[in-house]
Amino acid sequence: MVLAPVKYGWHAEHVLTVISFFVERVWMTLPHAHVIVASSYLGWMSLFMVLFSLSKLGVYYTISSATIASTPECWYNTRMNLTDLAHGMKIFAGLSPREIDDILYRHNAVKKLYRKGEIIVHAGMEADRLMVVASGRLHVYSDTTDDQHILVREICKDEVLGLWILHLPEVAYWPATVVAAANSVLISFSMESARRLLSSNEPTAARLSANSAQVIARELLSTWRKLMVMDAPNIEKKVMAYLAELDNESGSTGEVVVPFNRERMSEYLGVTRPALSRAIGQLRDRGILSWRKNVFKLKKPGAAS
Repeated sequence: MVLAPVKYGWHAEHVLTVISFFVERVWMTLPHAHVIVASSYLGWMSLFMVLFSLSKLGVYYTISSATIASTPECWYNTRMNLTDLAHGMKIFAGLSPREIDDILYRHNAVKKLYRKGEIIVHAGMEADRLMVVASGRLHVYSDTTDDQHILVREICKDEVLGLWILHLPEVAYWPATVVAAANSVLISFSMESARRLLSSNEPTAARLSANSAQVIARELLSTWRKLMVMDAPNIEKKVMAYLAELDNESGSTGEVVVPFNRERMSEYLGVTRPALSRAIGQLRDRGILSWRKNVFKLKKPGAAS
């Protein structure tokens, strides 16, 4: 990777991003890498001070486009400007860049990267932040009386965690635990500040209210679809109902990608993993579907065997 001084390009902090990415993804896979990293810590801090000083003097660097293209989306998003992340998101649709900037500034917006498997909120925690998913996926878990965790739903990019709580001030605590299913970047706002904005007479309030209503409507549709799946009389029908819904969402191509592994899929459908595997195997044996990993192909009615 060649760094060259140019008038316009990546700021020094972006160079540090690539360096830290290399340390995490390459060095940490070597034996005793933690020792190497620890012994090199002073050197990296010295490099940081040099680059920081250069950035203050107006020196910039560029990185090859191939390096940028190979960088994971959410890692790149952590280095994107907060405004750049927010622009184009559905919750801000119809607002000008200046209006979005104003909302982010006045309502204490912050961005944060959550690693895969990291808990974002625990059930019972105070619900004081509204969180927009800029990238990644979240899983919502409900706790049962016997301390089991049931996967309730998946939250994807452009959805808003806590949006229904925003409209129900009497709900003060998170009712479920939310975990990052993949590396995810979230933009969060003060819940109280967002409530004041939506109840105000500001020009942006009406547009944000309309956008939030659309997001909630999509969430309700997703919930209704899951209820239809859970209402199926047996496991095979649950599997087929679930795959049919995914097929509808993807344009009825007959080929669907399940966003879960088998364990998470069984949790989502409310069945045991062995029972799910048997049901899928029986559906395959009858020629109703086939699969490879998490990609399922559905046989259309009337199609030749």
